[in-house]
Amino acid sequence: MTKARYIGDPRHEGQGPDEVDSCGHHFVKNEWTEVSAAAAARLSVNNHFEIDTDGDGEPGRTVNELRAKLDLLGIA
Repeated sequence: MTKARYIGDPRHEGQGPDEVDSCGHHFVKNEWTEVSAAAAARLSVNNHFEIDTDGDGEPGRTVNELRAKLDLLGIA
C-alpha cells in the first residue's frame, strides 16, 4: 500500500496544524500514513503532502520532477 505524509505548507516553512484529516485519513505532521491508491492520487497534487510510492520511506518524485527528467531525455 502507498503511504502519504503531511508536511505542512512548504511555502511557509512547514507551517500548519500538527494533525489534519484529508481524503478519509488522519495525518500527524511528518509521519507516514498508509493510504489507498485513490487517496494517494488526490493527495499527490497537494503540496502539503508527500507520497511514498515504493515503500522506501522517502517521497517519490513529483510530476514536475518526472517531466523535467523526460525533457532531459528528449522524451515528450
